[in-house]
Amino acid sequence: MGLTRRTARFGELAGQVDRLCQARGLQVSQAAVDAALNVRVSLVADRMRIGAGAALAYAPDDLAAVLTAELAARAAATAAGQVVDLDSRRPQPPPLR
Repeated sequence: MGLTRRTARFGELAGQVDRLCQARGLQVSQAAVDAALNVRVSLVADRMRIGAGAALAYAPDDLAAVLTAELAARAAATAAGQVVDLDSRRPQPPPLR
Protein backbone atom coordinates (compact mmCIF):
# COMPACT_ATOMS: atom_id res chain seq x y z
CA MET A 1 0.00 0.00 0.00
CA GLY A 2 1.42 3.36 -1.01
CA LEU A 3 1.47 6.68 0.70
CA THR A 4 -1.37 9.10 0.08
CA ARG A 5 -1.85 12.85 0.02
CA ARG A 6 -3.14 12.63 3.58
CA THR A 7 0.48 12.26 4.68
CA ALA A 8 1.72 15.83 5.14
CA ARG A 9 5.06 15.56 3.28
CA PHE A 10 3.60 13.40 0.52
CA GLY A 11 0.72 15.83 0.06
CA GLU A 12 3.15 18.74 -0.07
CA LEU A 13 5.34 17.09 -2.72
CA ALA A 14 2.37 15.86 -4.77
CA GLY A 15 0.85 19.35 -4.69
CA GLN A 16 4.15 20.84 -5.88
CA VAL A 17 4.27 18.36 -8.77
CA ASP A 18 0.66 19.20 -9.65
CA ARG A 19 1.46 22.94 -9.76
CA LEU A 20 4.68 22.45 -11.73
CA CYS A 21 2.92 20.24 -14.27
CA GLN A 22 0.15 22.78 -14.63
CA ALA A 23 2.72 25.57 -15.13
CA ARG A 24 4.30 23.49 -17.94
CA GLY A 25 0.94 22.86 -19.54
CA LEU A 26 1.07 19.14 -18.74
CA GLN A 27 -2.15 17.35 -17.96
CA VAL A 28 -1.21 14.69 -15.46
CA SER A 29 -3.82 13.10 -13.24
CA GLN A 30 -3.40 13.16 -9.48
CA ALA A 31 -3.39 9.37 -9.56
CA ALA A 32 -0.43 9.37 -11.97
CA VAL A 33 1.45 11.90 -9.85
CA ASP A 34 0.78 9.89 -6.71
CA ALA A 35 1.91 6.66 -8.40
CA ALA A 36 5.13 8.22 -9.69
CA LEU A 37 5.90 9.71 -6.30
CA ASN A 38 5.18 6.42 -4.56
CA VAL A 39 7.54 4.60 -6.93
CA ARG A 40 10.32 7.07 -6.18
CA VAL A 41 9.79 6.86 -2.41
CA SER A 42 9.62 3.04 -2.58
CA LEU A 43 12.94 2.89 -4.43
CA VAL A 44 14.61 4.92 -1.71
CA ALA A 45 12.94 2.86 1.01
CA ASP A 46 14.13 -0.39 -0.57
CA ARG A 47 17.69 0.88 -0.97
CA MET A 48 17.81 2.16 2.60
CA ARG A 49 15.92 -0.86 3.93
CA ILE A 50 13.41 1.32 5.75
CA GLY A 51 9.67 1.92 5.47
CA ALA A 52 8.22 4.25 2.87
CA GLY A 53 7.08 6.72 5.52
CA ALA A 54 10.60 6.99 6.89
CA ALA A 55 12.07 7.30 3.40
CA LEU A 56 9.73 10.18 2.69
CA ALA A 57 11.54 12.14 5.40
CA TYR A 58 14.70 11.92 3.26
CA ALA A 59 13.02 13.32 0.14
CA PRO A 60 15.09 16.23 -1.19
CA ASP A 61 13.46 19.61 -1.66
CA ASP A 62 13.93 19.40 -5.44
CA LEU A 63 12.12 16.06 -5.76
CA ALA A 64 8.99 17.72 -7.13
CA ALA A 65 10.98 19.46 -9.88
CA VAL A 66 12.85 16.27 -10.77
CA LEU A 67 9.66 14.22 -10.89
CA THR A 68 7.94 16.87 -13.01
CA ALA A 69 10.82 16.79 -15.50
CA GLU A 70 10.54 13.00 -15.70
CA LEU A 71 6.79 13.19 -16.26
CA ALA A 72 7.31 15.83 -18.96
CA ALA A 73 9.90 13.61 -20.69
CA ARG A 74 7.52 10.68 -20.55
CA ALA A 75 4.64 12.77 -21.93
CA ALA A 76 6.77 14.13 -24.78
CA ALA A 77 8.05 10.69 -25.71
CA THR A 78 4.57 9.19 -25.55
CA ALA A 79 3.25 11.93 -27.83
CA ALA A 80 6.05 11.09 -30.26
CA GLY A 81 5.24 7.38 -30.08
CA GLN A 82 8.44 6.51 -28.23
CA VAL A 83 8.91 4.34 -25.16
CA VAL A 84 10.77 5.94 -22.24
CA ASP A 85 12.49 3.85 -19.61
CA LEU A 86 13.09 6.32 -16.79
CA ASP A 87 15.01 3.73 -14.77
CA SER A 88 17.69 3.53 -17.47
CA ARG A 89 18.32 7.28 -17.11
CA ARG A 90 19.03 7.11 -13.39
CA PRO A 91 22.49 6.37 -12.06
CA GLN A 92 22.54 2.94 -10.53
CA PRO A 93 23.60 2.71 -6.89
CA PRO A 94 26.29 0.29 -5.80
CA PRO A 95 24.95 -3.08 -4.67
CA LEU A 96 24.06 -3.44 -1.00
CA ARG A 97 26.17 -5.86 0.94
